[in-house]
Amino acid sequence: MNRMSESHDENVILQLRLMKIGSLEGGKMWFGLPERWIDNPRWRCHNDHVSRTYLKSDGLGYCACLKCCEPVFLTFPEDKDGPLRGADE
Repeated sequence: MNRMSESHDENVILQLRLMKIGSLEGGKMWFGLPERWIDNPRWRCHNDHVSRTYLKSDGLGYCACLKCCEPVFLTFPEDKDGPLRGADE
Protein backbone atom coordinates (compact mmCIF):
# COMPACT_ATOMS: atom_id res chain seq x y z
CA MET A 1 0.00 0.00 0.00
CA ASN A 2 1.37 3.45 -0.83
CA ARG A 3 1.61 6.35 1.60
CA MET A 4 -1.34 8.22 0.07
CA SER A 5 -3.76 5.31 0.55
CA GLU A 6 -2.43 4.63 4.07
CA SER A 7 -3.09 8.25 4.99
CA HIS A 8 -6.62 8.05 3.52
CA ASP A 9 -7.35 4.91 5.55
CA GLU A 10 -6.04 6.52 8.73
CA ASN A 11 -8.21 9.58 8.11
CA VAL A 12 -11.34 7.47 7.58
CA ILE A 13 -10.63 5.53 10.79
CA LEU A 14 -10.10 8.76 12.72
CA GLN A 15 -13.34 10.26 11.39
CA LEU A 16 -15.30 7.14 12.34
CA ARG A 17 -13.80 7.07 15.84
CA LEU A 18 -14.62 10.76 16.40
CA MET A 19 -18.18 10.26 15.12
CA LYS A 20 -18.63 7.33 17.51
CA ILE A 21 -17.32 9.36 20.46
CA GLY A 22 -19.66 12.20 19.52
CA SER A 23 -22.71 9.96 19.13
CA LEU A 24 -22.19 8.45 22.59
CA GLU A 25 -21.87 11.89 24.18
CA GLY A 26 -25.52 12.83 23.75
CA GLY A 27 -26.79 16.39 23.84
CA LYS A 28 -27.66 18.61 20.91
CA MET A 29 -26.20 17.46 17.62
CA TRP A 30 -25.28 19.36 14.46
CA PHE A 31 -24.36 17.45 11.28
CA GLY A 32 -23.77 14.31 13.34
CA LEU A 33 -21.44 15.90 15.90
CA PRO A 34 -22.17 17.38 19.33
CA GLU A 35 -22.98 21.07 19.16
CA ARG A 36 -20.61 21.80 22.06
CA TRP A 37 -17.68 20.65 19.88
CA ILE A 38 -18.52 23.45 17.46
CA ASP A 39 -18.88 26.03 20.23
CA ASN A 40 -15.32 25.38 21.46
CA PRO A 41 -13.56 23.76 18.48
CA ARG A 42 -10.38 21.74 18.49
CA TRP A 43 -8.94 19.93 15.50
CA ARG A 44 -7.18 16.53 15.38
CA CYS A 45 -5.13 14.83 12.69
CA HIS A 46 -4.33 11.11 12.44
CA ASN A 47 -0.79 11.84 13.67
CA ASP A 48 -2.24 12.59 17.14
CA HIS A 49 -1.81 16.37 16.97
CA VAL A 50 -4.62 18.49 18.48
CA SER A 51 -4.90 22.24 18.01
CA ARG A 52 -7.32 25.14 18.23
CA THR A 53 -6.21 26.28 14.76
CA TYR A 54 -5.48 24.78 11.35
CA LEU A 55 -4.29 25.84 7.91
CA LYS A 56 -7.07 26.30 5.36
CA SER A 57 -5.38 25.35 2.10
CA ASP A 58 -6.95 25.56 -1.32
CA GLY A 59 -3.73 24.13 -2.74
CA LEU A 60 -3.89 21.00 -0.60
CA GLY A 61 -7.65 20.74 -0.97
CA TYR A 62 -8.29 20.31 2.75
CA CYS A 63 -7.78 21.97 6.14
CA ALA A 64 -4.36 20.92 7.39
CA CYS A 65 -2.61 20.34 10.71
CA LEU A 66 -0.08 23.08 11.45
CA LYS A 67 2.46 20.50 12.65
CA CYS A 68 2.36 17.91 9.86
CA CYS A 69 0.04 19.22 7.09
CA GLU A 70 -2.28 16.18 7.33
CA PRO A 71 -6.07 16.71 7.19
CA VAL A 72 -7.76 17.74 10.44
CA PHE A 73 -11.15 16.80 11.87
CA LEU A 74 -13.30 18.43 14.54
CA THR A 75 -12.79 16.79 17.92
CA PHE A 76 -14.11 17.26 21.45
CA PRO A 77 -12.99 20.39 23.39
CA GLU A 78 -11.09 18.41 26.06
CA ASP A 79 -8.97 16.52 23.50
CA LYS A 80 -5.18 16.84 23.80
CA ASP A 81 -2.14 15.80 21.76
CA GLY A 82 -1.47 12.08 21.88
CA PRO A 83 -3.49 8.93 21.22
CA LEU A 84 -7.25 9.47 20.92
CA ARG A 85 -9.09 8.47 24.08
CA GLY A 86 -12.76 7.77 23.84
CA ALA A 87 -15.48 5.35 22.87
CA ASP A 88 -13.32 2.49 21.60
CA GLU A 89 -10.75 2.20 24.40
